[in-house]
Order: sequence, then C-alpha cells, then structure tokens
Amino acid sequence: RHSLDALPWVADAEVRRVWPDRLTVNIKPYTPVARWLGGAGQMVDAQGKVFSVPPAQVPNGLPNLAGPADSGSQLLAQLAKFNTIVAPLGLKVISLQEDQRGGWRCILNNQVRLLLGSEDVIPALKRWVAIAPQVKEYLVAGATMDLRYTNGFAVAMPSATTVNSQ
Repeated sequence: RHSLDALPWVADAEVRRVWPDRLTVNIKPYTPVARWLGGAGQMVDAQGKVFSVPPAQVPNGLPNLAGPADSGSQLLAQLAKFNTIVAPLGLKVISLQEDQRGGWRCILNNQVRLLLGSEDVIPALKRWVAIAPQVKEYLVAGATMDLRYTNGFAVAMPSATTVNSQ
C-alpha cells in the first residue's frame, strides 16, 4: 500500500487481503483541475490539495493558480466565482494569483490582465464586466486593467513594438 501511495498520480490506495489467497487493490487517482505555480509539476485537485507529478506529465489547458501555502481550495473557489462573472463576455480566467497581502490578479483567456486588489473584489469585477463591452478596443492581449479604484478603472496598454528597417 505504501508503495502505491508513493506513486505521483495516486491519491489513495487500499489493499485488502481476501481469504484464502487473493488481494483486492483499489486505487483512487488524483484528478487535476489546475496547475499550482509553486513548483514544477505541481497541480491542484478538486478539493484544493496540491500534489506533484513529473513536469512532463502535467496536462495542457489547465488554469494556473498561485497563492499562499494551503490556499488551494480558496483559490479554486475564487476561480469559479470569477469565471461565472466573466462568462457573459465569453471569457474565462486562465491564471489566478493571490499575493501575501490578499490582493488578487488574474489573466483572462484573451490575455488581458486584471488587477483586483484585496477589497471589494467581486463588486469591482462585476463593474468591469458591465462596462467592458463599451471599451472593447482596449481589450487586447497584454493590456492591464487596474480595477482597484472605487469609481472606475485604469488601463495600461501593451507597449508598441517598433520595427527597425534598413
């Protein structure tokens, strides 16, 4: 049993002896729902538990989470809330981070970054979703929307690349 529990994808293993000469083995695998940015090959299961696998075995397409130790379940709950709020825009959160002071940042699947701060996060995000269709020209990859203001938000556009031709 201990050898099975030590395998990377095994969440729990149960081994029973069945009389007279059989063994029954039940293996419960981890099911990843997000990558944990705390280390290479770390992922989070649906209960918020962080587990490690070889980096080459990490599946693509999972959202990225980062935050204080043992905050996996809180990050998953916030991820679900944020995704519900931005869904009417046809967007979803692909990266979510909580810093040591409780401030939230996320990146949407259109590569727009949102800075949410630590207070009134959900109302700020809802205000942004309500106004976002009116500012579509600013919703470009690399743009940063700072939603930490009480009466609006600030936009930082990605820097223009210059092409030098000779």
